[in-house]
Amino acid sequence: MRLMRSLGLVAALAVSMATSCGGGDGSCGGAACGGEIAAGRYRISSFCSSITGTVQSPLCPMGTIAVVSSALNVSGTITFNADKTYQSVTTLGGTIVEAFSGECLAKVAGSCAQLNQTFGGRGGSCTGTTVCTCTLRLAPQDGMAMGTYSTSGTTLTITPTGKNGSPGEYCATPTSLTILSSPAMNGALMPGIASMQMGTSTMTLTRE
Repeated sequence: MRLMRSLGLVAALAVSMATSCGGGDGSCGGAACGGEIAAGRYRISSFCSSITGTVQSPLCPMGTIAVVSSALNVSGTITFNADKTYQSVTTLGGTIVEAFSGECLAKVAGSCAQLNQTFGGRGGSCTGTTVCTCTLRLAPQDGMAMGTYSTSGTTLTITPTGKNGSPGEYCATPTSLTILSSPAMNGALMPGIASMQMGTSTMTLTRE
């Protein structure tokens, strides 16, 4: 039963990253400056979301899961139109490294070797004894989104069709756009990342 519960762990851990304690490690830079977003199609040139901390997961109420690092690969384009509408076509993949405490390991799998068998079939791997450290590989996910956007000062608000708006800070030049995204805005622009609910991130786009 414990091993069966671990089969759904990848998705559950991704969602639980929203409640990690500690936040990012400060390696994602960027400063808000506002400005006019030039109409056109922008290609994602870089994406940084470095998350570390201890995850509060219902899967391990008596133990902990530490997010050691995350390396997400985000590609695609976002088009900002002159009529204040947007469309995005993106792909998300990458890896997340998590460390399971002994109490948590006993709850979800029983041993690190068993957890390694589960994640090994998905391209991941786990090592350790008392603490089990796993590299979780996320299969590329394609996503499309559209809606409207607005700016005020240094705040960019993205509103997907039929949903509430999500604000974040930004800095625009005639040829580039840097977005300091909230978890909700990440999901609005890139549906593939929506279920992950990660912390703040920095995305840089270059106008084509």
